[in-house]
Amino acid sequence: MLTQFLGINDFGLAVGYYQLPDGSQHGFLYDTGTQTYTFLDDPSAAVSGVSITQITGVNDAGEITGFYVDAATGLQRGFIATAVPEPGTFALLIGSLLLMSISRIRSIRMNRSVRRRSP
Repeated sequence: MLTQFLGINDFGLAVGYYQLPDGSQHGFLYDTGTQTYTFLDDPSAAVSGVSITQITGVNDAGEITGFYVDAATGLQRGFIATAVPEPGTFALLIGSLLLMSISRIRSIRMNRSVRRRSP
């Protein structure tokens, strides 16, 4: 078995592929912060039981690039896609928005209270 990391962005999202003994190659994203993998394969990539998908790059916007071998034609096809955030990322976003909302509500209430006390 072979594993290769081919790129990493400033946010610690690494990309690459791993190869199985039958020659199949499967793309992945690896989050260095949470130490979790997300495996990505193009559904059109299986040729005679061998699947080939490689994720070859990632930028700071979370866009990934790579290629797969098209099962119908046997040709390599490049792609660009947006990496799907982990569920934990959504939880952090929702939590941050909630805290910002609470802070904003408190600020508005304090401003109203100060105005009422002013002569």
